[in-house]
Amino acid sequence: ALAIGNIKYQAQNRLLKQMIETDKPVYLHFEHAFDVAREYVKSAT
Repeated sequence: ALAIGNIKYQAQNRLLKQMIETDKPVYLHFEHAFDVAREYVKSAT
């Protein structure tokens, strides 16, 4: 579901912002991306 499209772009963008806004390393995996994508879909509807 996250292979292409706006949801993927928005999830990547939000995860990148999380990584930039912290001074400590952030370890993310597909479950984090899926959670962020779900949050985006909820906020968009």
